[in-house]
Amino acid sequence: MKRCHILQRRKHVQCTVELHSRVVLSSRQALQIHQLYHLALPVAYLAGSDRSGFYLFLAGVFLTIILLSLSPSQTPGSTPLSVSTKQNELRPHTMLPSIAWRPVAASLMIIVIFAYWWLSDTAPSGNNGPTGIQAKGWSSQKILSHQSTLRPIPKKIWQINFNHPRYERLQKSIRSWKGRNPSYEHVVLDDEAGRQFVREHYSHDPYIRNTYLELRSTILRADYLRYLVLAADGGIYSDLDTDAVRPINSWLSGYSDRKIRAMVGIEWDQLGGATIPKGLYLPLQFCQWSLAFCAHHVLMVWMVQAVTRELHGLTEAHGVSLSELHPRSDEDVLFTTGPVKWSQEVFAYLSSSTGTQVTHRNFTGLTEPTLVGDVMILPVDSFATGLGHSGSSTTITNATLLRHRFQGTWKFEGKERTNEVG
Repeated sequence: MKRCHILQRRKHVQCTVELHSRVVLSSRQALQIHQLYHLALPVAYLAGSDRSGFYLFLAGVFLTIILLSLSPSQTPGSTPLSVSTKQNELRPHTMLPSIAWRPVAASLMIIVIFAYWWLSDTAPSGNNGPTGIQAKGWSSQKILSHQSTLRPIPKKIWQINFNHPRYERLQKSIRSWKGRNPSYEHVVLDDEAGRQFVREHYSHDPYIRNTYLELRSTILRADYLRYLVLAADGGIYSDLDTDAVRPINSWLSGYSDRKIRAMVGIEWDQLGGATIPKGLYLPLQFCQWSLAFCAHHVLMVWMVQAVTRELHGLTEAHGVSLSELHPRSDEDVLFTTGPVKWSQEVFAYLSSSTGTQVTHRNFTGLTEPTLVGDVMILPVDSFATGLGHSGSSTTITNATLLRHRFQGTWKFEGKERTNEVG
């Protein structure tokens, strides 16, 4: 009976000591873990600009905590005990070697932060455009990092023909693009070709893809498609009623040593005038009848995202579906897919990429091409010679790169002419 009692006591001691010797944390180390956790919460938000960054950083913090728990330290004067199974006697427990947790934790956090920034720049994401580019909010450093991955503007000319009634009469203008640029691929997208392009290039993003495919308004689709094409594939887009005046290769003459990934032309400049004429809404606007961009440029991807949001917002405002959506005013086009929305996005991108506030004052009265980051801003004569305002020339000058003939009527008595866009 006495022997049985002694064996039970030994068994109880063995179980108790083994349980307490698995992980032994000093009160100081537990406090450090607690402080690390609460410090990580605000730092995690600073490390990532979106929810994925927060979770990735926080995961690193918890990995560090687990690492600390596997590296126990003992309180001075205390020695964890275990029971020898051979001799049934108590002796000091052999612990894992102590690890200097501060450098390990710091290194782990640095690795997690760098992994997050690298993944956010390179990895595709379902609703973030062709290359995983997020919506606005990028810092200038992050935009510059993305710019370094972009390739030059490809040698491809895009035009859109949605049953333009003057298509045959515009053949001379259309041929001018191929004639002056024989080394460029020339593609004219009709309705079905446009739909097929969106199905193929936006299969990863059903929200954008379905928005375009459900849309029936010709003018809204024509505007939307040019942005979708340039964001995914890059190249030069120009309306059917534009004439190529100079070869595209000469557009960058004198700038071959610069990393130009986009070209944007001015269509309207108030030039400090007192009033803005009817039909124009900003002191300076950029045209979107002609655009030149490399594939996956942040500005063009942002424009695709912005137009997608605006189209859905317009359906809610009018209480209709996308298939029923048609502009009820000029503003429905200009502020949704047209030059006003485009100009707003250009200014927003230039401000984000430079880290300064860029406005119309930076370009009013512009007479020479000006490179801002990787975007070349062209003076009014480059894409808009003969407008009769904004200081444009009435005849072709050395600055003229193309001529717009304004043959694509897109409005009629406040209602869209759905068969006259291109």
